[in-house]
Amino acid sequence: MSSRTQDLMRPKSAMFYIGALEDIADDFVEFVMKDVRGSADGLTNSGDLLRHIQYYSLESICAITLDARMGCLKDTPDDDRVLAVMNAIETVLADMAKCMLGPPLFKIHPRLSPPFVRMGAGLDVFADFVRDKVSEARSRMEVASPSDTRNKSVLEKLILRCGPESSVPAVIAFDMCIAGIDTTGNTIAFALGFLARNQRAQEMLRAEVQNQKLTETSIGQMKFLSACIKETLRKIPIAGGIARVIPNDLVVSGYRVPANTVLITDLQTSGHDSRHFSDPNEFKPERWLRENPDRDNPNPFSNIVFGHGSRMCIGKRFAELEIKVILAKLVQNFRMEWAGEKGPLGPEWEFVNKPNQPVKIRFHPL
Repeated sequence: MSSRTQDLMRPKSAMFYIGALEDIADDFVEFVMKDVRGSADGLTNSGDLLRHIQYYSLESICAITLDARMGCLKDTPDDDRVLAVMNAIETVLADMAKCMLGPPLFKIHPRLSPPFVRMGAGLDVFADFVRDKVSEARSRMEVASPSDTRNKSVLEKLILRCGPESSVPAVIAFDMCIAGIDTTGNTIAFALGFLARNQRAQEMLRAEVQNQKLTETSIGQMKFLSACIKETLRKIPIAGGIARVIPNDLVVSGYRVPANTVLITDLQTSGHDSRHFSDPNEFKPERWLRENPDRDNPNPFSNIVFGHGSRMCIGKRFAELEIKVILAKLVQNFRMEWAGEKGPLGPEWEFVNKPNQPVKIRFHPL
C-alpha cells in the first residue's frame, strides 16, 4: 500500500466525516418526504429511487475527497456547475460499461465508438471540477493560521504529504469519486430492497438505531447494522469477482497454475456456498452476529467483497460509513415496504451489479 494512501485506510479518517454524511443523509430523507407526498398514494417514491441514491453517493464522496458540498439533493445546488457535473457523471457511468463490454472500436479510432467519445467528454468535465476543488483546498490551506490545530481532512493530508504542486491529490480524489458512486449507490439500493421485503430484519435494525445519535462510538456499537451490510454484499456482491495476476507458480486444489495467470474469485458463488452459509438464499443478517449461537462460521475468504491485504479497496471504510449512515437515517424515519412491480429486487450485471428493475419503496413515516 502506498504511503500516500495510508490515511485512507485508517478508521479515524472515515469517522472524520460522520457529521457531513449525516447532513447529506438528512437531505436525502427530506427529498424522500417531499417526493412521496406528491406521489399517487402519498407513500411510494414517484420514480426510480436509484437516481437519487446515486446523488447521495456522489454528494458523499465529494464531501469526503474534495471537502465540497454540491447540493445534489437540494432544489438549488450549492455550485453552479453541479448540474453539468451530475449529467457528466451519469453519462460516464452509462457509457463505461458499453466501452468495457462492447466491441473495442475505439482502439481503431475513437470516433468509431460514440460511447467512448461521450465518456471521454464526461470525464473531462468531472476532472476539471476535481482540479478546481483541489486548488480551492490548497488556497484555503495557504491562508490558514499556522496555529490551526484542528484535525485535517483526507484531502488536506494528501496535499501536505504530496506537496502543493503535486497532482496526486486530484488523481486520488478523481479515482475515488468515479469508483465510489455506482458501487456504493447500488449497494444501498440492494440493502433497501432486502430490508423493505424483510420486516423482521428491518424491525431489528430499527430497535438498534432508533433514538441513537450517530457518533463514532454509537456506529461502532451498531452490530446489526454492520451485519445487514455484510449480508447484502454476500447476497449481491457489487463486483462479480476480484481479479489478480499471480507472480509465481501456484498449486490450487491439486491444479498447477503458472505464473502471470489471471485468477478471478467468483464472489457470487462463494457467497452462496452452503458449506459456508446456512440457507444461503435467505437474507439473514443475524448469521454475522458473534452473540448468535446459530451464527455461521464461514471461511474468512468466502466473502471478501472489498479485496484483501495490500490491494484492498482504499475506499472501503468510507463506503461502509456512507451506507451505515443512510440506512440508519431511513430506518429511523420510515417503515419501508417493497413496491417493485417485478418481484424481489435482484442484480443485473453491467460492469458492476446494479438493480434489475426500478427501485420502488413505500415509505411509511414514523
